[in-house]
Amino acid sequence: MPGQKGNTQDTKSAILKGAELEFMEKGYDGARTARIARRAGVTHAMLHYYYKTKENLYNEVLGDKLKGVRNIVFGVIEDESRPFMDRMAEAIRRHFDYVMRNPDLPRFVLNEACLGDSRSDVFKGMVRQIASNAVEKLQGQIDACALRGECRKMDATQLLVDIISLNLFPFLGIPIVSQMAGDTEEGLRDFLARRREENVETILKKLRP
Repeated sequence: MPGQKGNTQDTKSAILKGAELEFMEKGYDGARTARIARRAGVTHAMLHYYYKTKENLYNEVLGDKLKGVRNIVFGVIEDESRPFMDRMAEAIRRHFDYVMRNPDLPRFVLNEACLGDSRSDVFKGMVRQIASNAVEKLQGQIDACALRGECRKMDATQLLVDIISLNLFPFLGIPIVSQMAGDTEEGLRDFLARRREENVETILKKLRP
């Protein structure tokens, strides 16, 4: 069924994009592979050929999103050619921007993580796999920075929870935030831009010696 390599990759990418839209909108239980195929512009048989089951698609989409967060946040933190505090500021901004480009992701992940079934276990396993080494590296950088007197000594996990909490709440509470921002697109954009910088300053203030 598949054609050339380039066409195969395009087809798989289209299916994953369709699956992402379906899962974000309907959740896992409400998602249907027939609708995913229609969104992707492929036949249901083609979707089944590449991914077999809805669960495989779900795991692929979720894993891709979690890896995206990991690469965006830790990619800049691990670049030791720049001062640590500068890297932290950019990592916070990049994380905020990633969530802004994927505004349905926080609610989707929260709902799926709290189910208490096998899907929740899959999610937690992915988080452990992606984050464990990165958190250890971040802790080492914080400790080295603190020894030089350039930042306070902090627990890396607590720091990451602070960043995630601050950056995710505006999008989890977007109906309330939108009203507080004047219920206009321009007002919301302005609020989120200011919120982004406020979050950076809040975190850096905790890190400064």
